[in-house]
Amino acid sequence: MSKSGLYAHFGSKQELQLATVEEAGRIFTDEVVRPALAAPAGLAQLEAVCEAFFEHLHRRTFPGRMFLRRGGAGDGHPSRPGQGGRR
Repeated sequence: MSKSGLYAHFGSKQELQLATVEEAGRIFTDEVVRPALAAPAGLAQLEAVCEAFFEHLHRRTFPGRMFLRRGGAGDGHPSRPGQGGRR
């Protein structure tokens, strides 16, 4: 698929970036967060989230990249790609 065809599907480069980050968040939730929440609260849950996270890294779901969401609503950081300056 060409770059213009890809952008046409998503509408813009920004929408493609947002869709990519949203999908990465869904995968992370399915692979790390949900399994950890199934463990009993407390130390067992902490151990479960750590184990699930390291397994997630070991599988190299996103080789060479780690998707992290920086900031949140009301913290002064842009919430969408392209907003604000470089950091």
